[in-house]
Amino acid sequence: MAFLPGTERLVMFGGFGASNPSLGDTWLWDGQDWGQLSFTEPTPPSRSSATLAYDGHRLILFGGLHISNGPTPAGTPLNDTWAFDGTHWQQLHPPSSPPARSLAGLLQQGPNGVVIAGGFSETAQAGTYYNDMWRWDGSNWARLPVAMPGPANRYLFMTTQDTRRGVGLLFGGKAGGGGAELNDLWAWDGNAWRALP
Repeated sequence: MAFLPGTERLVMFGGFGASNPSLGDTWLWDGQDWGQLSFTEPTPPSRSSATLAYDGHRLILFGGLHISNGPTPAGTPLNDTWAFDGTHWQQLHPPSSPPARSLAGLLQQGPNGVVIAGGFSETAQAGTYYNDMWRWDGSNWARLPVAMPGPANRYLFMTTQDTRRGVGLLFGGKAGGGGAELNDLWAWDGNAWRALP
């Protein structure tokens, strides 16, 4: 779920439901009611645990966990990128992309672009917990050479944008590997992480 300024609406896409595990629907919240959108053009395949954030122009959806059977087996982590302008979805085909993952965080980065951080990917062979960062510039993803210290490998954490201070915030989550619960708070200023008390 993310806020789309041009429409003054919250946008929610996909997710996971007990009665219907295959959710690939788009909903808008206007402050009073939810409204479901219908599309004639292709939309992102159903998924849960994807990232969604405003890049200064439109919402960017990345990755997640495919949750219905079909050409892509259920449980497959995804690495596709989609844009939503408030009316239409468009699949983007950047030259490079982060590895497939779910349960990551996506932060708005200034007036143009977003940054993806962390996440988890599991295959039949192994699980991978990420602490890398990738910047979306409107047409491509580029891995950031972020020097530690910073948040350790984690997934299932919260991110938001502190527009007053101009930083992205990351809180908590589960530690990679051991799954320990985390309660640390970090700020990202566009170049480096800083631990907050």
